[in-house]
Amino acid sequence: MISLHKTIPSRIILLWLLAPTLLFLPLAWIDPIIFFGNSDALFYTNILNFVSDSLRKGELFPRWFADANSGFGSPVMLFYAPFAYNITALITLPLIPLHLSADGQLVVGLYASQVVSGYTSFLWLRRSFSQNIACVGSLFFVLLPYKIVYIYLHVNLAQLWALAMLPLWMIAAGKILTNDRRAVVFYGLVFAAVYYMHPLTVIAFGAVPACYVLWFGGKKNCAFICGKLALAHLLGLGLCSMQLLPQQAYLSWIHAEEFLKDKYSWRENLYHVDVVLCAYYGIVAMLVGYAIHKIPAIRKEKFSSNGRFWIVVMVVVLFMTQRPSTFIWEFVTPLQYLQFPAARLHAAALMAVTYLLCIWLTIYTEARPFGPVAYHKATLTILIVGFGIATILYIHQVNTDPVHYNQDYIGESYAAKILPEPHYLTRWGCIDPGQALRLYRNHEVPANVTVEAGKADIHLRNWQLPEDIVLDTNIYSKEATLLIRQCYVPLWEARDETGQRIVLSPSEGQGLIKLTLPQGTHTVRLVFTEGPVQKMGRFASLFALLLCLGWIVINPRRANIAEKI
Repeated sequence: MISLHKTIPSRIILLWLLAPTLLFLPLAWIDPIIFFGNSDALFYTNILNFVSDSLRKGELFPRWFADANSGFGSPVMLFYAPFAYNITALITLPLIPLHLSADGQLVVGLYASQVVSGYTSFLWLRRSFSQNIACVGSLFFVLLPYKIVYIYLHVNLAQLWALAMLPLWMIAAGKILTNDRRAVVFYGLVFAAVYYMHPLTVIAFGAVPACYVLWFGGKKNCAFICGKLALAHLLGLGLCSMQLLPQQAYLSWIHAEEFLKDKYSWRENLYHVDVVLCAYYGIVAMLVGYAIHKIPAIRKEKFSSNGRFWIVVMVVVLFMTQRPSTFIWEFVTPLQYLQFPAARLHAAALMAVTYLLCIWLTIYTEARPFGPVAYHKATLTILIVGFGIATILYIHQVNTDPVHYNQDYIGESYAAKILPEPHYLTRWGCIDPGQALRLYRNHEVPANVTVEAGKADIHLRNWQLPEDIVLDTNIYSKEATLLIRQCYVPLWEARDETGQRIVLSPSEGQGLIKLTLPQGTHTVRLVFTEGPVQKMGRFASLFALLLCLGWIVINPRRANIAEKI
């Protein structure tokens, strides 16, 4: 689906491999506590470990994190997209003999995402610019200073992998405007890939490729182009259904309101300092826009119309990060989950400024007589270096705040698989991560199965979570209440030796699985089931995937038949 007329030179590939290392050079001298000692890094690293373990067991879409929070379990994977962690796990798989630490695996994943970013952005830019300009532009996409914020403050592996897919999304948007028969499938597949990596990036960026298609679709073919675009989005949504439907259906099971409160509230983060850190994006947009408007030779270039589109994108991003845009944030509810407008919408701004920088490098010789100082390459260098220094100083200031954990805490959190995010606690009283860590430290984690009331003997025959828990019980009292050391959600199901369903409920306080058995001998089997919403989503995604494969296979054959005729 993506093809270049010329083979990519090895020197460019070498640049993509070497350039991202510049982003990680500070790791050689900064205290690891600064980088890894925060709740985000702990959360992402433990998710990576869990997904890696699941992948080795052959499970591509893990649904329940049974070992989380000292073995009390967590529903986080019902809501969290796994693809970025799957890819990182596959990349680090050959490195198992090196015994990489959990921290090291996270860094490898971050690095790999930037190598892929260089490649995908080159493919996108090469469609409009020369090979050399596209190469430099791909390095801009990887190394612009705000990437340091993504890595050293957010440590957001999923978002960085999603950013690597955005150039492919724009290529797909461009193909929708052509007669490419597989463009709809390509668009849908990239849409789904971004969603399975980082759903918030779809919310932040998804309108850009759609608007690009509508912007350049033209009036004559408008209905046909809009039809193709709608079909591509439907296909993408179908592919996303396996994650999207359960995510929305089960959102009421957790404290989703915490995503929109306090420091996570978008209201508190409009016009964040991140907007200032990217202010040079606006300077680049103004200078390039002025040159396109005033210089006829530049205005005639093919890329000038694309440049106008990306300038508009920059203006919209700026508006959406200012307080006058409040009414839009209030009206469009999904936007509120972006939490940090500048950080999330930076995805669109990064794509825009990368394209505009390539225009700058292409036109500066013609623009220099018009503005010899403003359009000189030195001006561009000073802008990027200056704002890069400001970004580093900001990160240093944030990292001097006493919000980091010590090395012992980090080690214990990895060992106990703590997920220090309150949003994913269930509404039935799922044990707090802090309490789970205290129990781990004090060696007070309860047994897998305990008797809460009554008198009973319990033999744990099987404890394969979440697939199968089998208990042999002998109840001596009139009845006995048992607690299973896993957080309760309605997807858990228990049956006795006759196949009759046993009623499950959450325990008071910790929200563990509670069941009551009558007097006698019983064999109880507990499984984490696939609910009807998950089955529907899996079927929709499988159907959409089969449509994609069929479309890819059938269309080339049609083309060959047409050529023979």
